[in-house]
Amino acid sequence: MKQLLAGAARCCITPPLELLKQICEQEKKYSFKGIYEDIYVRVIVLSDGVTRSAIISADLNRFPNQNQMCDRLWKLYGIDPLSCVFGCTRNHMAPNGTCMEENPPTGKHKSIGGALTQYIDFVHNAAMRAVETAIDAMEPAKLGYTSVKSNVNAARGWDSPWGNLETENLNGYSDKTLVVMCIRNLSDQIIGVFVNYGMRGCMLHGNLSNHSFSMLGGDLPGAISRFVEEYGDNTYPVLWTAGGACDQNPGIMSGWKYWKTAQAGGLETCEYTMPVEAARAAVERLACVQGLDIIKAVGEITQYREKFVLWAGETYREIPGRVSYHALGYENISGRRPEPVPARALKLRLRLCVISGMAFAGINGEVYSRIAGKIRELIPCVQTAVLDASYGHLGCIPDVEGEKENTYAVLDSCCYCAKASEKAVIGGFQELAGNYLEEMKKGMPSAD
Repeated sequence: MKQLLAGAARCCITPPLELLKQICEQEKKYSFKGIYEDIYVRVIVLSDGVTRSAIISADLNRFPNQNQMCDRLWKLYGIDPLSCVFGCTRNHMAPNGTCMEENPPTGKHKSIGGALTQYIDFVHNAAMRAVETAIDAMEPAKLGYTSVKSNVNAARGWDSPWGNLETENLNGYSDKTLVVMCIRNLSDQIIGVFVNYGMRGCMLHGNLSNHSFSMLGGDLPGAISRFVEEYGDNTYPVLWTAGGACDQNPGIMSGWKYWKTAQAGGLETCEYTMPVEAARAAVERLACVQGLDIIKAVGEITQYREKFVLWAGETYREIPGRVSYHALGYENISGRRPEPVPARALKLRLRLCVISGMAFAGINGEVYSRIAGKIRELIPCVQTAVLDASYGHLGCIPDVEGEKENTYAVLDSCCYCAKASEKAVIGGFQELAGNYLEEMKKGMPSAD
């Protein structure tokens, strides 16, 4: 067990304007007319001088083609793929570089255009530069972590006999757990901060959808990272990552739907989108709320570990698959789910990486917040970050309770049976937690 070494960096992944124009021309779902703010890939590299681990997060809906990225990190920097921790902010205001090999055979994702392929290379190259910068900056360090509550998210979507509304639901279940890890050098200066919270980064998405604010940016998670980074005079990166975020929206949204009584009787659905300036102000307000929560949490960390201890494992589970209803154009107008369309079974890919006592649980899907809470409970570490859409992407994975609610995330799910899916996820992480405990019993050094 040796002294922990750490370095951190961030690199801009805002596409050049010409490339952004080509992406919008080839991928019609993107309507970006310009750039509101830069987006970034942020990296923390930890090591004992021999073995390395990389934590990577991007201001994107998901980090694209992580398998290829792992290959490059292994060949150039000797970072084992199991020691690569990927996160994302679930940001919908940037190009989504989803690759076919990382998605199930549901028919939802088509082959991507050449411009988007170029952007994936652009993101990968930026990430590699950030990793190299972090390695060059490595110095003796110490690592500490804690969790607090942050009242920024809300349940996603309402369901009723008259239909489903994708909006914030303040009466629904939401997990407020904010996990914060801070890395300092031995002079107590902050090297980097890692944050994990169950929320999709889609505060401004309503404005983007109706083209009232067609600009690329980092949305709420990007604003949170920026708030804390500016507080620290931009001397360290803040890696904000989405936890169990499938059923969690920001507590305030720029657009929402609601019902009202129709003149002909019954109910009709209405939609409202907040004016752009008001939406941007709401983003800054929520960013301040969670930014201050993060700053306070960092200040309250008292126990730091100076030794580098690494354990990583991976397991797979197979679950029944189907084509998502949403992808096929179904709408839940009657409150009843249509008959499922068969698809090949899906392969869950679950990873557990424990670095100096801090656990990172990665899953190639978007899990409901209750599942994330169960994962944190069964991992035998003081703090566990659950990383959504990590190591690939299977779509939404609802838990049993969430499936009963029949909300948008359930209808958009690529997992047919919530019971089987939840059982597979929990069972897989129980296996990984057991393997980790076995290594501890065999005498693996403690983080303390």
